[in-house]
Amino acid sequence: MRVFIGPEITNFRIPVGNTSQKTGFSAAADLTYAFHRGALTFGYIHGLSAGSGVLIGSNLDLFSSTVSRYLTRQWTGSFNFSYSHNSPVVATPTAGPAYSDWYVGCSAGRPIGRDFNFAVAYSANIGSYAGAGCTGAGCSTSNSYSTITLNFQWHPRPFVLP
Repeated sequence: MRVFIGPEITNFRIPVGNTSQKTGFSAAADLTYAFHRGALTFGYIHGLSAGSGVLIGSNLDLFSSTVSRYLTRQWTGSFNFSYSHNSPVVATPTAGPAYSDWYVGCSAGRPIGRDFNFAVAYSANIGSYAGAGCTGAGCSTSNSYSTITLNFQWHPRPFVLP
């Protein structure tokens, strides 16, 4: 189990509305339960985020869960599910809407030899946007997309520089 909480002070270079500073708090917690050949993890994060291109900074609440397991002696697999909610840092008429995203994904990986790992992953994102934050021909209050990732990692043994 890991937990942290602390103050968060945000200074705006350009005032938002009539505010140039906001105080709040950040917090995170995660709990991992290990079982035979796997683990289950739950997590929560609250704090300031970049806004993901929708908002100029946002208050983030993120809930996540992951199940990972050794599938065979070489292969590992995982399944994850997350929900995030983002709202404007400072409420102004032009701040933009709050939005939420659901994430789901799975992956499988294995070592290749001594210095390489290979993994394949699939993730889906389903977003919903409240309000009239987006305008134009291709605008929608909900959207989704999927990603398939192939990953090759090289991790040589440590070496000493002279």
